[in-house]
Amino acid sequence: MGISALAKTATYLLLRNFADTILGTTRPFAGSLSRTLILIAAGFVLLALVEGSFSFFSGRLAAYSAEGITRRLRNFLFDHIQRLSFSYHSKTPPVT
Repeated sequence: MGISALAKTATYLLLRNFADTILGTTRPFAGSLSRTLILIAAGFVLLALVEGSFSFFSGRLAAYSAEGITRRLRNFLFDHIQRLSFSYHSKTPPVT
């Protein structure tokens, strides 16, 4: 999650750099401008891939952990109910 947040922050910093260096200048377009635009576009794509993949893996790990905890609790409850005596089950009124 932290790497995803860093990638999002770097995206905003790249956007600031783009606005300051490309859009903020009044000079005519030069030959190096197209190279700069390509590098900035590639940076946006790369940062989006990093942010998306780390967000995905963060969500996947959270879901895996939650399902593991739920499975352990379910197994513990089942084991506990199974170990109760028959008299407990016969004397306990049903839940409605």
